[in-house]
Amino acid sequence: MRHGLSIAAVLILQLMGANAMAAQLDDVRWQQRVLLLFGDSKETQKHWNRFAGDVQALRERQLLVMTLDDDVEVLAGRAPEPLPETRDLQRLYNVAPGTPFVAVLIGLDGGEKWRSVEPFVPERLFGIIDAMPMRRAGSK
Repeated sequence: MRHGLSIAAVLILQLMGANAMAAQLDDVRWQQRVLLLFGDSKETQKHWNRFAGDVQALRERQLLVMTLDDDVEVLAGRAPEPLPETRDLQRLYNVAPGTPFVAVLIGLDGGEKWRSVEPFVPERLFGIIDAMPMRRAGSK
């Protein structure tokens, strides 16, 4: 009986932790899509430089861009309050520490919409966003 209670307690604590991590980006849900760039700071910075030239395209798509290595840096959009911790977002989006590069796109509804482990051109991401039903509905 005690063993069954211990398992139940562990499951409840894990669920509470998952809910707390999911709340990391609740502040921007329904307001901004989120592009998380995990990995080495040089690689994510190099990748961000591809997007930096088209800030208007980021605004039009309501895109918050954050790099996550040792620190979290907001590169575009309005930062969530409080700013999430890298390790919490790594756990939430299943990204192992030390991974060279992972990009995760989170939709307005808070769900993961796309993921890439390879660098990509901004037009690819913009095409994915532009094909989303909420984006198409908002642009009419």
